[in-house]
Amino acid sequence: ICLADALFGKSQLSVRLGSIIFSFFDGFLIYYLTYILFKSRRAAFFSFLFYLSAVIFGMVLSVMMLPDAPLLFFTLLFLIVFYKTLENNKPYLWIMSGIFLGLAFLSKYTAALIPPSALLYLIFSKRNRHYLKTFYPYAALAVALLVFSPVIYWNAVHNFISFRFQLSHGFSHPTPGIPLLLAGWLGQVLVITPFIYIFLIASFIYAIEKILVKKEKKESESILFALCFSFPILLFFVINGYSHRILVHWPDIGYLAAFPIMGFAADSLINGKKLIKIMRYYVYFAIFFRFFSILRTLQSDLL
Repeated sequence: ICLADALFGKSQLSVRLGSIIFSFFDGFLIYYLTYILFKSRRAAFFSFLFYLSAVIFGMVLSVMMLPDAPLLFFTLLFLIVFYKTLENNKPYLWIMSGIFLGLAFLSKYTAALIPPSALLYLIFSKRNRHYLKTFYPYAALAVALLVFSPVIYWNAVHNFISFRFQLSHGFSHPTPGIPLLLAGWLGQVLVITPFIYIFLIASFIYAIEKILVKKEKKESESILFALCFSFPILLFFVINGYSHRILVHWPDIGYLAAFPIMGFAADSLINGKKLIKIMRYYVYFAIFFRFFSILRTLQSDLL
């Protein structure tokens, strides 16, 4: 925000510019993440389509300058580099993974859910479980904490006020129960859109079935990777919604790895050139609608 203000002056556009830029690159990163996972341009296309069509990403976080804007960007970079790290095992890739994870930490404390997801994947992955016996993942985490250390230091000298506020903000509600859980869950359904959310649940079921069958080891490994970085995070916020108020954008990092699963499921289940043509025109419409909504949001300032 400070950089945009310095370049373009203080305005609504300069405040929102960061979220627009981050969101623009997020779409391409989701496409690329899906492609390296499943080696399918069509799956990557569907993943990109689902991302564009989800209201929370296409019309809210793309124009609202929240900590989620850099969080989503650096989380996607971490997922891409971490996957490449496990494939190539290059020391510099482990360092880059730690840097991007640390930048995600600096963006928003929700990024604390990423390391448990990575640990879960390494535990369940037969191919990559051996990394837990090496110092590489722990060195990457140390790099991430080093990047995050200014925040730790600031909190240490200020009685951990930021940490305490966020914990009380995200883990307290006076009236826990089913109504609170349903309110939080239905909020997710609405901001993702009902159609996409229903397909998301179906895709998770399809992905779990693929892992259990294990017909294709490479395919199962990619599914497991995406599943471990999406399903536990989304489930955490659903369960936590029973006793705590969950804002609709809090689980957003869980959807980043869910979109590739949805793209893979769509690619596997949907056939027919005519349908693909229809979906292609739909994504053109989604892109146009998205940028039209951005322009409408900034209209008062641009004029």
